[in-house]
Amino acid sequence: AIYYIDKRDFEKAAFYAKDIESMKLSCCGDNRTLIWLKMHYVTYYLEIGNFDKARQTLDYIKTHKQKNVPQADITTLELRYFTFRDLTKGLRFFKAKWKVLLDEEENTPLDLLYNNIRCAAFFAKLEAARTRKTVKIEFDRTFPLYREDNSYKIADLYDFFYNNAKKLADRFDKSNETDFFNSDLQTILNEEW
Repeated sequence: AIYYIDKRDFEKAAFYAKDIESMKLSCCGDNRTLIWLKMHYVTYYLEIGNFDKARQTLDYIKTHKQKNVPQADITTLELRYFTFRDLTKGLRFFKAKWKVLLDEEENTPLDLLYNNIRCAAFFAKLEAARTRKTVKIEFDRTFPLYREDNSYKIADLYDFFYNNAKKLADRFDKSNETDFFNSDLQTILNEEW
């Protein structure tokens, strides 16, 4: 079902998702497969502009997720929702959740790559939408760009997240002898919402 969602064949996806959504098919007796399926639906709904359905599905995920679904995956997806839908709420959300997104102990390197890409995309959209080019964020001293006055240029935040993503993408591409991750980085940043 996830394959067909990603290929944008919603009819086939719905057909194959029936057994997952009814919990006839599950992984290890819990709902993690259903949650992963719903996460792909959120992406699909965002891309077709059905923000209400995306929000409903996100709320379902947050209410029903199991411990074995990483919180950062859901946090990143929700930041993406706000990037599409409401940058002001997105900024409040980012301020509350930035540590989850950057936690190197809880996130795999691949998770960190996509978390940084989503943060870069968010700050690119925020900078384009706002006339004021700074934001107040109460980062703690562990944040590499930490400033006591909590005032940050949006462009600096974009650069920080982009550069982190670029380093990780370069590392993955070198290891895999491909340009897949750098290509994905550019594709996500160039998406027109």
